[in-house]
Amino acid sequence: MGMSLARLVLEGHRRAGEPPWTNTRGEETWRVRVDHVVVGAERGALSLAAFHRLSLPRIRAELALASPDRVGGSPASASEQRWFHAARRWGALESRPGAGRCDRIYAERFGSPGKLALFAADEAPSSGALGVLAFSSGALEAASALASAVFELPAPRSVAVRVHGSFASRVSGQDLVLALSPRRASVPFSPAVVELCGPGMPALSMADRFTVAGQAAALRSTAVLLPSDETTRRFLKAQGRETDWKRLEADQDADWDELFEVDLDTLEPRIAPRVEPEAARLARHGAGMPVARVVVGGRASAADWGKLAGMMRGRTVDPATELLVLPGSRQVLDTAERAGWVETLRTAGARVLEGGGWPGAGTRSRGPRAGLCFGVGAEECGEGGFEWYLASPESCAAAALTGRITDPREIDVDPEEAEEPGRYAIDEASVLRPFDPGAELPEPEASSFPPGRPVRGVLRGAVLARLRDHAVTDDIVPWGARMLPHATEISALSEHALEATEPGFAGRALSQRGGLLVAGSGLGAGERGEIAALVLAALGVRGVLARGFDAEFHGHLVHAGILPLRLAHEADLRAIEPGDELEIPGLPEALAPGKPLVVRNLTRGSQYTPQHDLAPRDIAILEAGGLLAFHREAVEAQTPA
Repeated sequence: MGMSLARLVLEGHRRAGEPPWTNTRGEETWRVRVDHVVVGAERGALSLAAFHRLSLPRIRAELALASPDRVGGSPASASEQRWFHAARRWGALESRPGAGRCDRIYAERFGSPGKLALFAADEAPSSGALGVLAFSSGALEAASALASAVFELPAPRSVAVRVHGSFASRVSGQDLVLALSPRRASVPFSPAVVELCGPGMPALSMADRFTVAGQAAALRSTAVLLPSDETTRRFLKAQGRETDWKRLEADQDADWDELFEVDLDTLEPRIAPRVEPEAARLARHGAGMPVARVVVGGRASAADWGKLAGMMRGRTVDPATELLVLPGSRQVLDTAERAGWVETLRTAGARVLEGGGWPGAGTRSRGPRAGLCFGVGAEECGEGGFEWYLASPESCAAAALTGRITDPREIDVDPEEAEEPGRYAIDEASVLRPFDPGAELPEPEASSFPPGRPVRGVLRGAVLARLRDHAVTDDIVPWGARMLPHATEISALSEHALEATEPGFAGRALSQRGGLLVAGSGLGAGERGEIAALVLAALGVRGVLARGFDAEFHGHLVHAGILPLRLAHEADLRAIEPGDELEIPGLPEALAPGKPLVVRNLTRGSQYTPQHDLAPRDIAILEAGGLLAFHREAVEAQTPA
């Protein structure tokens, strides 16, 4: 049997002579070469701060792009901005503030078929539309990839979506996503790449392709990948990059793990709750619901602006509704202005927010605060109090014109079809080139990134706190507006660790030079788990004994150099009190299969037999002192990690 497109790309990037191994979830895991690393906003700045901790002179990836612009347009903090400036000294490209989100800049200027890219940013990559196999990653993984040009990932399942026919008028890529999402919802989540293929591919415009590729989460996948064909070639030519093009497609006899057939001719406009795309329904079934605000966000392409403008031309936004449009990049805005679409939208009553700051209030509706959105992140929806629905640009235009959810096919206008631009507005000055390796530059300020401590010998310390069942990451780091300026300053964040539930925790941990935590079940669910783990490491937490861990947070603890162990019995948890002195001898050897692993309570003269879910790779990372130290040792030794 032949190979899927994702398998072809991955096989071309496999590290020669390195067999796969099994991770803690029983998944076959590969080490692959990374071509491009893209870092943006908060997570990107954290990646660069982590790279600085490695004390390496240059980035090893073929290309690295650093972009300070956030989803929603809010500016980078001063602490973030200094790391984006520092990236150029290490060999990265830096986009100027205001140039756009890293995902859009990468797709416009650098993405090319067959590349493998890693994104540490606050938005999902959409460059799969170009035939780039692009994955989202954490900050530490991205920093390690910058240092080693290597990424580790579970071998993904191949999910094919074979499309036939072509879209009817006013049906587009978002409707395809919302038709697929309910069909994928019943599948248990596992690493997967969704690939589009089939005779209907020529009917999918680049705007539709970017829309589909940027919604991996809605399709319960880790990436979305499309073939590179003549449509891709025309896009790259319009970007002045036709030489980057090559044909790329799956083998005709590809072996798929799952296969979905979709007839584009039968699709209708759909809407769905923004946080629950699998609950999609036909737009005509929601017709009549008042809409207070319509938002077209930074993931929209220039051609999407053309669709919107085509339906708005000669009409005006309903008096009870706001239409807000935010460009995802300077190129999108300049291209739309050149085509006359910006003037059309403004004449119709839309607000084109070039500065990027979304208003916190101002909706004029007195009715239900429903909102329709396309191409947005949570930050782009403005203030709370709205019930947001995903919709296509065409459905957004229909709602803006009528003030209600409306099937766009019912709008009595005959818009001109918005074609993909034959030439995009290109500003080469928007991306700054790296400094020469020999350039004399001031050293960046010292990073507060925790260095990590090897898990070797006897791990001993006092129990600093006992956390409840299902303690979430916001319990560890109480996130909010006051924390955002310090997103890369781990030492500053650590001052607030557990302050709501364990007053004085940070000072106690520092005065005792660290220690251990005990916790109930389900520890660590929630956002920013990586930052929470790094904050604990910065306070000297060496290990966590819990009844159970959120799977993602378990990985963050390992990467931060913190030993996660499971207490097998509830009685063991109840027997340990804050202040007890514990020790775990014989590390890391005691973590090997069949070896005795014990935790001794020196205060109470008792001991416990914990369990763990650590793969050999995890144990090696812990022994080194975390993921950064693990890769630093490998790079310094000039051997594969």
